[in-house]
Amino acid sequence: MTLKEREEPLKTQLLTRTPLLRRPDVRSLVTVALLAEIGYAVMNLSAMGPYLQFDRGMGVDIYGVVVAAFLLSEALFKSPMGHLADRYGRRLFMTIGPLLSIGTAVVTIFLPHNLGALEVLVFVLLRVIDGMGLAMIQPAVYATMSDLVTPDERQEGLSYLNLCYLMGVALAMPIGGAINDATHHKTASFWLSAFMFACVSFAAYRLKSLGPANRDRAPKESSGEEGFGFSELKKAAKRNPIYVGLAFLTFMGVGAPMPIFKVFPMLEFHLTETQVGFLVFPVVIAMMLANGFVSKMGQKIGRARSVHWGIGLCALGMATLASGMVLPFMRNIPVVTLSLVPVGIGFLLAIPAWYASVSDLDPENRGINIGLIMTGQGLGAITGDLAGGFLSKHLEPVGDRLGLGATFGNYMPFACSCLFITIGWVLSLRVLKDEGPNPPALPSEPAVQ
Repeated sequence: MTLKEREEPLKTQLLTRTPLLRRPDVRSLVTVALLAEIGYAVMNLSAMGPYLQFDRGMGVDIYGVVVAAFLLSEALFKSPMGHLADRYGRRLFMTIGPLLSIGTAVVTIFLPHNLGALEVLVFVLLRVIDGMGLAMIQPAVYATMSDLVTPDERQEGLSYLNLCYLMGVALAMPIGGAINDATHHKTASFWLSAFMFACVSFAAYRLKSLGPANRDRAPKESSGEEGFGFSELKKAAKRNPIYVGLAFLTFMGVGAPMPIFKVFPMLEFHLTETQVGFLVFPVVIAMMLANGFVSKMGQKIGRARSVHWGIGLCALGMATLASGMVLPFMRNIPVVTLSLVPVGIGFLLAIPAWYASVSDLDPENRGINIGLIMTGQGLGAITGDLAGGFLSKHLEPVGDRLGLGATFGNYMPFACSCLFITIGWVLSLRVLKDEGPNPPALPSEPAVQ
């Protein structure tokens, strides 16, 4: 048989293969990811800030500490959980993780008030458990998606997980805010979160096929630190230190606005929770609709340029938003809304290409590599989160002294975000080199049907 005759079946397969979202295994995995993102977005992005500030009487700085505990736990556990999921089966971890967060949601609701420092400590511990639960899910989901698709489809497949994150934010803000406003209880969102986590666990348990590289398997024999992935983690960190550094710096910018993200429009523009949700909703929906076009554009320009352009757009959007710190005429809802557009497009463009690049560093250890990078991102987000919460609270008087108003401090986290993301963008130009369009599928990696 000639080389041309051997290549013909592959060409036919590439032209006629089933689109990703029409494949049952991919569709099931995307469902798990979407439900998880909604649940965690409702609890940590929509519910937690207003609940702690308005129900518990805690300041933005305390909320920053509570969120930092969640992010730190998530960051520290992602690498070992990714490794253990590689060894013992990813479906197991996707099933157990959300069960932990059902418990934390219920305890959050019934925790007595006025416990002083003990109350803050309990919230910190609950968020540590939450972080562990999410750490069980995310590396397993991303690694599984990388297994299910071919190399040329990898960026597209991971873009759907990125889209799940955006849909989680889009749905969590209006739904969580509306259920709180309708019931006049800040705890209502936590009941919704608990229900979503139950749905995640059930959907993960019902997964049928997770691809050829991810069958449920018997535990491998191991001993000492190797069984928990610490030695593999150290090896992976030594192989890819500059990737971890890029993840850390860029996600400092992601974490900086986190303590004030939802409270900001409530304080600055006197909006209700429902109004905040519907302020974010159309922007995120527009980005969801743009996901397909942005994904195809990313495939054409290549992974490196997708990351470069994506991070650059995020920095531009944050710079526009942060300009309200010193320019009072930029302090209005249209500016805030429009500034989120380049941030969202940049996120859509950069994140799938970034994870696709990481997943190909070592295909045999995708779980631990993705977990390692997520750990770097989590530690960066924690650092940015603490800086954002501290600056927001303590720089309000500075704005008065400068004649810029008390809301000067509210915009400082966005300025920090712009600075950190810009530094990450500069580093990305050195880390990721232009390699052209994404590689075609290999004969040894057929599409999963």
